[in-house]
Amino acid sequence: MLKKKRRQLTFKGILKKGEWIEDPNLVMAKFLNHFRIRFNMATGIPSSFGAELLNPLSSTQQDCLDQNITREEIKKAVWDSGGNRALGPDGLTFKFFMTFWDLIEGDVVRFVLELFCTNSFPKVCNSSFIALISKVHNAKFVTDFRPISLIGCQYKIIGKILANRLSGVIGSCINPVQSAFIKGRNILC
Repeated sequence: MLKKKRRQLTFKGILKKGEWIEDPNLVMAKFLNHFRIRFNMATGIPSSFGAELLNPLSSTQQDCLDQNITREEIKKAVWDSGGNRALGPDGLTFKFFMTFWDLIEGDVVRFVLELFCTNSFPKVCNSSFIALISKVHNAKFVTDFRPISLIGCQYKIIGKILANRLSGVIGSCINPVQSAFIKGRNILC
C-alpha cells in the first residue's frame, strides 16, 4: 500500500509553456523559481491593520495572558492537538506523546517552560520541511501545487498553548460586527 501511495504522489514531470519537462533537475529548478518569486512578492500589507476596531483588554484579561504556564495547560495542549494526524519532520504524532506521557512529561514540561522563560526556541527544534501538495488530480503545472510546512510537535504544543490562551480573550477584543472565526459567532448573521 505504501508503494502504491508513493506512486500516486510521485509526479514524473511538469508542463511549462506547452513543453513536457521530465529532467528532475529542471523540474526542481522550475518549482524553486516559481515559489521563490511567489514568496518574495510584496504583500501590500498596510502599516495600520485596523487596530481602532480592537477593544482593549481588561487588566484581568491581561493578567490571564501573562500567567505562568502550568503542567495542566501543557498536557491540555498535547491532548487538544489530536492523535494520529499529520506526522512532523521528526516522524512523531501526538498519539506518541499521549501514549508515553508518563515517561516524557517531565521533558516536555521542562522544554515548554524554558521556552517561555528564555523566549528562545532551540535551533535543533527549529527545522521544518516544505512539502508540495497537489491542488488538482493529475497536476501538470507548477501552479497546480501548494506548499505546506511540516513542523514538529514542539511548535504545535506552543501554538496550541497560545491559541488556548487567546481564545479566552479574543471574543471581547474583536468588534462585535466582526463575526467570523470567533466561537459562538456566525458569519451568516
